[in-house]
Amino acid sequence: ALAVLLAAVALWGWLRPVPETPRRPVQFAIESDSAHVITFGPLAISPDGSTIVYQATGSSGASLYRRRIDELDAQPIAGTEGGFGPFFSPDGTQLGFSVAGALRRVPVDGGTPRTIAEYDGSFVSATWAETDEILFSTWSPTRVYTVTASGGVPRTHDVLTTVAGSGAYLEGLHFVPGTGALLFAQSPAGGAASVFGLASTDDASAREIARGRRPLYVRSGHLVYVTEDGSIVTQPFDLGTLDTVGPATRMAEGLTLATALLDVPLATSRTGVVTYHLPLVQGYELIMVDREGNERPFLSDRAFWVPRFSPDGGRLMFGTVGGQEDIWIHDLAGGTTSRVTFDGLSNNDPVWSPDGRRIAFSRDAALKDLYVLSTRGADPDPDSLLSQEGVQWTTDWSPDGRHVVFTSDVNGGQDIWVVPVDGGGEPRAFLATPAQEGAGRISPDGRWLAYHSDESGQFEVYVQSFPDPGRKRLISTTGGRDPIWGPSGRELFYWNPEQQLVASQLTLDDDITVARRDVLFRFPGYVGGAHAQYDVHPDGNRFVVVRGSTRGRVIVALDLIAQ
Repeated sequence: ALAVLLAAVALWGWLRPVPETPRRPVQFAIESDSAHVITFGPLAISPDGSTIVYQATGSSGASLYRRRIDELDAQPIAGTEGGFGPFFSPDGTQLGFSVAGALRRVPVDGGTPRTIAEYDGSFVSATWAETDEILFSTWSPTRVYTVTASGGVPRTHDVLTTVAGSGAYLEGLHFVPGTGALLFAQSPAGGAASVFGLASTDDASAREIARGRRPLYVRSGHLVYVTEDGSIVTQPFDLGTLDTVGPATRMAEGLTLATALLDVPLATSRTGVVTYHLPLVQGYELIMVDREGNERPFLSDRAFWVPRFSPDGGRLMFGTVGGQEDIWIHDLAGGTTSRVTFDGLSNNDPVWSPDGRRIAFSRDAALKDLYVLSTRGADPDPDSLLSQEGVQWTTDWSPDGRHVVFTSDVNGGQDIWVVPVDGGGEPRAFLATPAQEGAGRISPDGRWLAYHSDESGQFEVYVQSFPDPGRKRLISTTGGRDPIWGPSGRELFYWNPEQQLVASQLTLDDDITVARRDVLFRFPGYVGGAHAQYDVHPDGNRFVVVRGSTRGRVIVALDLIAQ
């Protein structure tokens, strides 16, 4: 009887239903390591969700890396050196990417790259259709192009370029698999982006679906996109009507929609695997770079700001941001770093006098004014150079030593001003227009002033006659900022929107003409903006560049949507 009872209990325990334990989503992170440092930026995932591709920097420089989810280590993809903005072919065997103004393709396992098309402007987004058509968008100028995957001359897609309109660009281009439908986001300057859908690329009646960026469709019947607060959301989606059919659900948050990134770092596979970047801010570092783009880490562990070589090239001066802001000078030969200011009163934006004996800089946390200080340490108290309403920051000292150029917001915008150094006149506005002007730098012969302005709707580099404006020339063609003259005065460097340093060869007579423009190298992580965060050595062959060491942390979620 006891044996029968025990057998009955065992049978009941074996046959009784077991409560189902809710399964949590499987997620993991791909981190930077000693072999490669992940660049925060666009990334891609294969249609079957097995392979993630992103940009990273290894021992041989920046290239695209491949990480299969069943492998422990990422591998560089041969033939993708300098590439960014990856996207997969529909069968997952080919990888498209952008590099140096060209769209290219390469086998995912690596091989000889083939050029698909060349283009002007900054690459934004691309998508590869099952018909082997590739659509890609650019900014500055705003265009959408179509080209066959086998290559050829890209044709402007008039319908989609018209949909983009003026002052906006299309990002997150995404062909919906198995259909002719296209999803994208329109990102206007200064406004919130909107998700749109088209039944076909020839249909001009775009349907607004949601407010957000980087729309993607997965075959579970969901739309995935990013909201303006950096959240990834999923929403039931009807392909027939190209519209949502239920409320949105937040899956993840914390994405940084950096202004330097024209496309959002999010990708999904057809199967619903989600991958995205989370930035890890590590601070700033100074990098020495030659004209071929070879990098040498120089200084680290400070929040560097506006590095400037001394006129003789033997010293490097820089400010710092965050915490106690002071100005420092580093001796290149001796390797020592000494402090120039000691009060921490937001001392920054330093520029050298032509003889290297003095510096001009901005000071005061609330309303910055301009000061001059000896570099010999005889007098630790700076002399006041200018005090006026608004914020002022120095950008250059004239070669004859008579004037300091600065940017001011005293009139409500950003204008370029000039102030005499040793008396003899009042400060005057050199360029004061409704546009935003800044980064003024005087040519070595003192006859020209280079600067950037957004008067055309985007920042470009211009040159004006100096000391009196009037003769003006546009130097950049597809966007530019932070111009600096080379030591010969016939070369002008600036950064384009793709974080490439451009060298413009100029012919200078009574007027200026651009003989040619050469892209020297691409520098992911350049932190330019209102100030030029780099400088040219007096030998003309070396550059010091501030790199924001924001590294990407790639998150991979295998079944986030299903959960």
